[in-house]
Amino acid sequence: MEAYKYQKVMILDDDEIDGFVTRKMIEDNRFAEKIITFLDAKSALEYLKTNENNSDELPTLIFLDVIMPVMDGFGFLDEFDKMNDTIRGKCKIVMLSTSESFNDLNRANKSKYVSKFLTKPLLKEALEAINF
Repeated sequence: MEAYKYQKVMILDDDEIDGFVTRKMIEDNRFAEKIITFLDAKSALEYLKTNENNSDELPTLIFLDVIMPVMDGFGFLDEFDKMNDTIRGKCKIVMLSTSESFNDLNRANKSKYVSKFLTKPLLKEALEAINF
């Protein structure tokens, strides 16, 4: 059986159905051995801070939803920017959105932490094109 592409990824999406679809795509394509899921940015940020000195627990990739209540994807990026070098160096970010808003895409492209901006649902072809 083919090896996983990544050891651990995080899905941060307030919509449980979208999160489930993303998880299923990752599982079905053996993209990641472990998947951790969060419904809100605050919990995801707490997880990263808790594991800042344990890089094995940090995800290689974070699938980040743009539109979320309380703290959206861009608010998450603002807080991510304040994290230590270990976290910022290990975790690559792929922003996901149901919107094809030029403003969101433009804003995401300006972030030094966002490696890709993809529309939901996550498709196999898009997943296969992710290489870090």
